[in-house]
Amino acid sequence: MVRRDYAKLYYASARTLHFDTGRSLQGKLKAILRKLKLASVFSEREMVPIKMHLGNPGVHRTIPPLFVREVVDELKEVGARPFVTDSARLPGYVYLEHAYKSGYNPMTFGCPVTIADGLAGNDSIKVKAGKHLKQLSIPSAIHDAKGMIVLTHVTGHVAYGYGGALKNLAMGCISQKCRGENWRDGDRGRMHTFGGREIQKFPAKCIHCGACMEICPTESISFAKKGVMIRKETCFNCARCAHVCKYGALTVDEYGADYYEVLAEAAKAVVKTFDDGRIIHINFMLNMQPECDCMPMCDTPVVQDLGILAGTDCIAIDMATLDLVGSATPLPGSRAEDMTNSPENDVFSQVNNRTPRVTLKYGAKIGIGTTNYKLTEVKGMPRKRK
Repeated sequence: MVRRDYAKLYYASARTLHFDTGRSLQGKLKAILRKLKLASVFSEREMVPIKMHLGNPGVHRTIPPLFVREVVDELKEVGARPFVTDSARLPGYVYLEHAYKSGYNPMTFGCPVTIADGLAGNDSIKVKAGKHLKQLSIPSAIHDAKGMIVLTHVTGHVAYGYGGALKNLAMGCISQKCRGENWRDGDRGRMHTFGGREIQKFPAKCIHCGACMEICPTESISFAKKGVMIRKETCFNCARCAHVCKYGALTVDEYGADYYEVLAEAAKAVVKTFDDGRIIHINFMLNMQPECDCMPMCDTPVVQDLGILAGTDCIAIDMATLDLVGSATPLPGSRAEDMTNSPENDVFSQVNNRTPRVTLKYGAKIGIGTTNYKLTEVKGMPRKRK
């Protein structure tokens, strides 16, 4: 990938001062899409994946379907054939059922909604990765595409600290398992267990509340007289169980510095399947709750809505997002209300006790993008004269 001194990003503020649809946030998104000149990125009749998180049962603070439809319509305007997709997180059938119920469906979007690696999560292609991971499985619908638009709902994240564009590539564009592998041996599992990280059990503290069973995506948890039991053959140490355990019965080792490098390696493996400049990122800084959309609930947003960022550099757009979040005032009644926020130590990093900027700086070092950026503010579409 070509290195630049800075990346150009388009920014639309969530603040709206005019009673004018064209200068609403929806209108500003449309204006951003026009600035991105999609016709110069995507060709006529080209199938273009719109990669996004489809949510989880119990989650309601996701990207508004109306905004996704704007992206779909703009791609159709240039003659492309868009489809909305994500890799299998829940079992594929369950994931699609929930997505449809949430308004993420063909009728709302005006295009197909699919699972990129198939309903069983087995449809993927192995590619070379970096020094830590060696190789990874990319969902075939993403691997085989020539270009892609990545829509990211900005949130916190239990492992990485912050859910942004890079994480949407590094975890969202990697299959949980290739055909013939189990969850633990699968690539997303290897990422979570990197460095020998394991779940620690303290059976005497377990009260059998069931929270860990409910949140486990691989149904690896059961109970016995001695407390919680975890099937190691299927568990891939995502640590959601430890995150929700309020009694100390389950804990997890801290991530080491190499984990942050692993995420950057995974993102680079995805980026390398596309030509330079053929991935467009749009970060939605709306309803920014402290948990990832993978969790079965939503907490109060940690800062107010800030707007939308867009560009072709996942490193730059995430640096800009963290800078904007770090410059905002923590919201009263949120998990961040008593925190001193700053761009250097933003509330996502504080809430989840992680350092996501380490990954971004390493990502820039290995050539994914640049940490330098310039913002161009977009005010909206011009008013139509009657």
